[in-house]
Amino acid sequence: MDKMVNLISPFLQTDLVIKTQQTPGVVLFENYEQLKSSIQQGVAYYRDFTYTLDTYQTALNHRRELKYVKNVLEKTKREIVKSYNEPLAMVEKRIEELINMVKVPFKKVDTFIKENERNAKKYEIYIYAENLAKINGLCNHTEHVIRSSAFFDSKWLNASRSGARWRKEVLIKIKKAVQDISYIESLQSDKTDSILAYYYQTLSMEKVEAFIASLEKIAKPKDVEEQEEEEQEQAFIEQEEDLQEEIIADNSTEKVEGCELKDCEVLQYVADSINPYTGEMITGIDSALRMKLQEIAVEMEELKATILVRAKSNGHGNGKTMIGQKWTEEEEKELVEEYKQGLTIRNIAQIHQRKEGGIQARLKKLGLIE
Repeated sequence: MDKMVNLISPFLQTDLVIKTQQTPGVVLFENYEQLKSSIQQGVAYYRDFTYTLDTYQTALNHRRELKYVKNVLEKTKREIVKSYNEPLAMVEKRIEELINMVKVPFKKVDTFIKENERNAKKYEIYIYAENLAKINGLCNHTEHVIRSSAFFDSKWLNASRSGARWRKEVLIKIKKAVQDISYIESLQSDKTDSILAYYYQTLSMEKVEAFIASLEKIAKPKDVEEQEEEEQEQAFIEQEEDLQEEIIADNSTEKVEGCELKDCEVLQYVADSINPYTGEMITGIDSALRMKLQEIAVEMEELKATILVRAKSNGHGNGKTMIGQKWTEEEEKELVEEYKQGLTIRNIAQIHQRKEGGIQARLKKLGLIE
């Protein structure tokens, strides 16, 4: 708002009147007709003269004579015009001096207006929004809402955006804020202040609802959260068991009857050029590959033995199943380390005395697998 000032602008105190005296000039050309007649006779002589190369010198003289007359007439004209206009030029010069005096403060205020035109419009919008907020009962929330970064639309400052349009859009935002805040206060939650503070930042009920859900999750009792995790883990285990049964059913026709082979046994069969599931001979395995497969089979047996020894040393291999038991922080650390060392889920399940589905569920919860 403009500040009130006691002084009235000086140019509003008196009438700005330029007082001058102007007398129409009178110029008398007393010998015009006589001079005109004389020039006409002279011009006739030059007009009717025939110029040839024989009279070239005469042509030069004629040009000099005509130029002299022309110069005398033009010079006289300039002197008369200058003499006649001199008083007017003096007045024009003085008025221009007055105009230049006014230009200095005009340029100052004009520059200020151009530089602050958008800020002035923004200020006007905020004042309008503040009045609307009071009328619509936004009360103590007014400043929080209209000063929110989510409230002001920069398009309101565009020259193409009419006043009627941005006023309508401001009204819509104010009414929506009144409605949203009324709903938040009706929740009667001990977190109302936090929810309102979050709403002030976003002015979005969708984001506020997500924020409320996160607060409820944080406030949920520990045992309820653990129970939900166990239920999810159990569901994962059951899903894994169903999947394993389907795989076994699909592959049962291809396996050798009554044959449940271990990984190391499968490698040994392949090393001997035998398909462990059909009993047929495998061609294309040379002696070098056969020796490598046998070495891998031996290493797998040794690795399994190492795993079982480690399981006993960690207290998981005492014959007591850990299925359905709560995971401890220490056991989770062991799980992460085992997974990083490259152990298979089957081997890890043997170490921890848990089902493979349970291991997968915990690895997923820890963000180690998808």
